[in-house]
Amino acid sequence: QERAEPAKKQDAAAASVHTYDPHAPLFPLTVDGKSFVEASPWQRFFVIAAGALMNFVLGFILLLVLVASGNAVTSKIIYDFQGENPKSQASGLQVNDEIMAVNRHFCFTAEDVMYELQRTENDTATITVLRDGKLVTLPQVQFDSTTNADGTTSMVLDFRVYGIEKTPRSVVHGAARYFCYYARVILRGFLDLFTGRVGVNELSGPVGIVNAVNEAVKYGW
Repeated sequence: QERAEPAKKQDAAAASVHTYDPHAPLFPLTVDGKSFVEASPWQRFFVIAAGALMNFVLGFILLLVLVASGNAVTSKIIYDFQGENPKSQASGLQVNDEIMAVNRHFCFTAEDVMYELQRTENDTATITVLRDGKLVTLPQVQFDSTTNADGTTSMVLDFRVYGIEKTPRSVVHGAARYFCYYARVILRGFLDLFTGRVGVNELSGPVGIVNAVNEAVKYGW
């Protein structure tokens, strides 16, 4: 018996030793009891698609938190104009106009309006507004421009927009509009890179994003 016990201990120790497999997945994934590699192509496709879908769901949840944490939900309705003799007001915009599109591009958010206006040439844009329940197209809305320290010029946005009271409905609707806005901006950014409208060295990164947010806050968005 004394000789048998050490033998049993050696067998148990040998059984507990596993051979390292460098190709084994760190977190094994099974589909219907089979490993991911052994699953059918359609099963693997749905697993990968579900992972991508969860990224969109997480992004929408983050936008919900972002909108809900603000003092109000930003609208696209003009609240007032700034400065003396603002050009945009003189060329057609009015208080309580809701900006629907800029240069025939539908705008989801106030940031979308700013994005489209910054892409215009000669500080002049075609703006479609909702006025008294009717769509009105203003073909020659003009804005002032300012010269930056590096010698480039930027459009001066001379109006501010209303903030909407936060309710569950307005927060969800606002998050959905932001989701559409960011998705389109990302796609158009890739398109601009592909067509040569902007260069790789013009990508902003985190610092550029912070500067853009500060610029938006300065203009009252």
